[in-house]
Amino acid sequence: MNNRTSLSEQVYQQLLKRLASRKLKPGQVITRRGMAEELGVSMAPVAEAFARLERDGLLQTIPRRGTRVRQFTLDDARNQAVVRLALETQTARMTCGATLAAQSTRLRKCAERVDGYRKHTAARMQADIKFHMALAELTQSPLLCQTLESVMQLGFFIAHQLVEKSFAKSHPISRHMVLLKRLQCDTPDQAAAAMREHLMHGSVGKLLADSVM
Repeated sequence: MNNRTSLSEQVYQQLLKRLASRKLKPGQVITRRGMAEELGVSMAPVAEAFARLERDGLLQTIPRRGTRVRQFTLDDARNQAVVRLALETQTARMTCGATLAAQSTRLRKCAERVDGYRKHTAARMQADIKFHMALAELTQSPLLCQTLESVMQLGFFIAHQLVEKSFAKSHPISRHMVLLKRLQCDTPDQAAAAMREHLMHGSVGKLLADSVM
């Protein structure tokens, strides 16, 4: 652990990586004391990270049974996908054209970073979230941003937990740069359609394949 970020944030990121890599498996019981000893930190930052992961919906504390990694159903995944699709298409409508063009350099860097990964990893997942959050921030709606970040974080973990090895295949390389170019249009309907197509080629589409949208 280093001093560049708070211990709580570092513990949180460590746990996210373990959840994404399935080192912490669905249904597995974990303890604050055990994790503190394993990471070589005090109980306080671990408790803060656990509380944050519970708010994210990734951990679940059951009275008299302890804290465990949440197990998700296909319905959970589909519900997350529906909400994400709605939020992101609205984001595209609100930020296309001149609003997006003004931030094109920053967005391009985010897109290049996520497209640079060749496998689905925790780092790629976080880069993907960062790109979409950079778009959402252009709406200047804190509630939309907060909700989208939570939905994306939880949605990725649910999808990864359910579809496992096939999950990586749902993310073709170099799609975010293509999306960014398509969003630089002046028609909200076209921007929304571009975002929808982008999402439907990924985990959202995989989860909603049997649904009528």
